[in-house]
Amino acid sequence: MDSRRKAFMRLASITFDYFAERTKEKSDARSECPIRMDRVGTLTLPAVIEYFTDNQPVTDAQTRWALLKQTGEAGKINLLQIYLGEDEKPVIDQRGAVAGRQIIARAIEPELEAAFQDRDLIVWENAETKKE
Repeated sequence: MDSRRKAFMRLASITFDYFAERTKEKSDARSECPIRMDRVGTLTLPAVIEYFTDNQPVTDAQTRWALLKQTGEAGKINLLQIYLGEDEKPVIDQRGAVAGRQIIARAIEPELEAAFQDRDLIVWENAETKKE
């Protein structure tokens, strides 16, 4: 794993820990999270791609798509679905929050699981970019 991916994994781990603590502390974590949080039964690859294409942030820079997974409490799967800028850092949206979402899923469908190929991170290259 190269140093940029290690740095990203560290950032994602810190982000997951932050959200996990907030969820424990607050009964309604949605109002406190600086990133959108969704809960799903089974996450599918088409749903991931649809979210990326429908919510692409407006930016002049080319973005990449990243999906990171981590097994959470009670077998739930925590995922971080974000856009990365050319500098390998998460894209910040117009509200000042990370452009993307945290997903808590009960399961991942086999096609998406196969895309991870025994890794915890998928990065898609050459994603479309919305410009103003």
